[in-house]
Formats: sequence, C-alpha cells, structure tokens
Amino acid sequence: MTGLQRRLAPHNRYLRDLLAEGYVGRLRSPRLHVSMNYFQPRLPNALSWTVPPENFSSMVAIYVGHFLDMLFKAIGWPTCVSALTVNHFPKVTIIETGEEIETTNADEFVLAATLPDDAVVSAYFEGASATDRASSSTSRELKGISASPMPRPSAMSAMTTS
Repeated sequence: MTGLQRRLAPHNRYLRDLLAEGYVGRLRSPRLHVSMNYFQPRLPNALSWTVPPENFSSMVAIYVGHFLDMLFKAIGWPTCVSALTVNHFPKVTIIETGEEIETTNADEFVLAATLPDDAVVSAYFEGASATDRASSSTSRELKGISASPMPRPSAMSAMTTS
C-alpha cells in the first residue's frame, strides 16, 4: 500500500482500537471536515505545477484519498457511497507572473455514505479558504461520534497494529 501512511499513524491506530473496543459507543454519524489553502484561484509560482489535471496533484487525488482511507480504516468501509465534486476556480492565476492556467480539478468535495450498521458518514473537503490566501495551513476535525461511557482501554491494547 504505497502512500496511504495516515492509516498507520499511532494516533489513528489508537482511534481505531478505541472504536473497535466500543469505548465511544455505537457510531451514528461520524463527520470529517478537511480544509486546506493549497487549491485556490491564486497560487504562488512554486505551486503552479499542481494546477494541470494531468499532474495528478489535485485535492481529490491527494487529500481526499489520504483522509478517507484513514477514516474508513478506523470506522469501517462503507456499503453505500455518494459524492459530489465542484470546480469553483476553472482558471488559476499564478501570483508572480499573472499567468492563467485552466484546470478541471475539483476544489470542493462532499461525500455521504452509510456503514454496514447504518451509521451515516459525511465528509467535506474544501481546497480554498474564504480569505483566498495562499498559505500552507491545513485543518481537520472529526466529529459526530455518539458516546456511551465505558472503561478506558489499556494503553497496551490501544497500540495494537491488527
């Protein structure tokens, strides 16, 4: 499995173990929101190579793939999926040169899915912030896990790799 290393990070394996042991209760509506400032209508020249679709450096190819793999490895794989992609910026301007590059890459992605136990998963990815600044920040959050109190699993069991 090349390139999908997020699923193997200790904190993600710990989350998977907590969920598998029932620590947080039954999943009903896990939600993931990822926002990054890499896929905007104005980019620095250093990122110009990411604009053409043939370079396979889009938000969907990179962020959506990595984060959904991480999420589904932790909560289980969906049985039904629906998704929507949108390209709000069909032309990207290179800040230093003013060059405009056309692109069909999506900069917004929404997913709705169900898990085998009927939990409803939603994931939202946005490639440009409302402020339209070219920066390198990424934020993410996972919400929507309904909790029922259970004893905390031991640290040793939380670090398993199975």
